[in-house]
Amino acid sequence: MTSDVGIIALHKVLPPDLTRGLPPIDESWSNFAGQEVVPDLKLVLGRGSVPGEFQRFIDRIEPSREPVFYFDHALLPHAPWRYLRTGQEYPQTAPLPGAIEVPGRTDRWGDDEWLMTQGYQRHLLQTALVDNLVGRLVRRLREAGLYDRALIVVTADHGTSFILGEDRRSRGHPRRSEGLPPCRSS
Repeated sequence: MTSDVGIIALHKVLPPDLTRGLPPIDESWSNFAGQEVVPDLKLVLGRGSVPGEFQRFIDRIEPSREPVFYFDHALLPHAPWRYLRTGQEYPQTAPLPGAIEVPGRTDRWGDDEWLMTQGYQRHLLQTALVDNLVGRLVRRLREAGLYDRALIVVTADHGTSFILGEDRRSRGHPRRSEGLPPCRSS
C-alpha cells in the first residue's frame, strides 16, 4: 500500500509531462505498479507518523543527480498531541484532556476552559516539533545538494477548533489562531 500511496502522490504533484511513465491509478483499486519499476525515477517512501520514523526518512536522503521522489506522510501535529518540540514523548493519562467523546461524531470540547487551553498548548508544542522536523529536512536537503531542485509540500488533512462546547473539527467556526507567532523564513 505504501507503494500505491507514493504513486498516487506522484500523479498529484508532478507536472503532466513527468507522469507519462507512471502506472495508471484509475484502472484498479491497488497494486498500481504491479511488478513494474517506474522508469527514470527513484522512489523513496517514508513512514513518518512519529518523530523517530520521520528522522529515519530524513536520514535516507542522499545526493543524487537523477530525479528522486521522496514522499512521507507524517501525521503531525495530530491529537492526542503527545510530543514536545524535541520529539520527546510525554506520558498522558487520557487520550485528550478536556475532550468529550460523542458517539458518531468527532470529539467535542467540554466546558473546562483550562483543559481546552491545555489541549491548545499541547497542539502548539507538537506544531513546534513539526517546525523542527521540517527544519531538519531542509538542512538534509541542503547537505545532499538537493535543496535547490526540491519541491517541498506541507499540507494538512484537516484543522482543529479550540472553542468551548464545540466539536474539535467543527465547520464554519473560525479557528482559534490568536497568539500564534508570525511565520518566519530562514
